[in-house]
Amino acid sequence: MTTEQKIANFFQMTDEVWERHANPWSVLTRFPILPLIIVSIWSRTWINWWCLIPMIIVRQALQLLREDEQLSELENLLAFFATFVLETEIVQQIMRWDMAVLQQSPWYQQILQEGVEIGEQRGIEIGEQRGEQRGIISGIEIGLELKFGELGKEIFSEINTIENIQVLETILASLKTVETIEQLRQIYQSDS
Repeated sequence: MTTEQKIANFFQMTDEVWERHANPWSVLTRFPILPLIIVSIWSRTWINWWCLIPMIIVRQALQLLREDEQLSELENLLAFFATFVLETEIVQQIMRWDMAVLQQSPWYQQILQEGVEIGEQRGIEIGEQRGEQRGIISGIEIGLELKFGELGKEIFSEINTIENIQVLETILASLKTVETIEQLRQIYQSDS
């Protein structure tokens, strides 16, 4: 087996794939379409309705792609790159493109998995922060009730709205030293 054959095997360049890849329509439709989309969007404010001409050309290219079975896979590639410069809804309208095709791609699956992992991590962090906040607020509620009785319950409704954990920790720590509710109120109002 020659080096060329090894490379062809590695890239899975069968005669059919190579014929599709070397097809003049493949080249003619691959290169000008994305610039046409970019120009039409970029120039829409200063050439007005003339910006539709590149869109019409893109639509014509799509019809050519759909007519030739060998080139039909380029439609998804065109749609993928078009989403970098256009809103997804616009691309879907132009191309009648179904997101199911993109959702099956390995890139989409990888991006989705990374998004899920980031979301889970953020969820854990937020959950831990809320748990810590609830614990501190519970401690403040008990401390206020023990130190000030019914008056402590009144001020607790104000303290319960505070979300800053450092302020809540300061309130909890100062419950040991303050003598009046006004002293406590001054502490959290000055920290807020």
